[in-house]
Amino acid sequence: MSKTIILIDDDSDDLYIMKTAIAAVDSAALCLSFIYPDEALRVLLSQELVFRPNYVFIDINMPVTTGDKCLRELRANRDFDDVFIAMYSTSMPEPVAETLLNFGANYTFEKPAHMSAYSKIINEILHPAI
Repeated sequence: MSKTIILIDDDSDDLYIMKTAIAAVDSAALCLSFIYPDEALRVLLSQELVFRPNYVFIDINMPVTTGDKCLRELRANRDFDDVFIAMYSTSMPEPVAETLLNFGANYTFEKPAHMSAYSKIINEILHPAI
């Protein structure tokens, strides 16, 4: 069964990069992306989706509804207990990463400068070493 992935980022260029990296790592993965975090939360927390995603990637710095708010709202819903949530940003200071992990993120990372680094991170998340 293919992996289902939700991307939440207000920057369409960053969404494109993430989708490209995911496709390079797992071409069978199904990606659904949202530019507006409020819309993402509405859809994810309603019954509009006929599936629960395996992974959710959330940018931290977004206007109105921030990434950490999205994280907290998803983690407050028991349906997302088993969903892997990765948080990312242009800058990821250690205290911010620790706070996000305490809020329930499974993984945090700083947006890499090169596509190969994106692919490496995505591969670590989608295909963890046992």
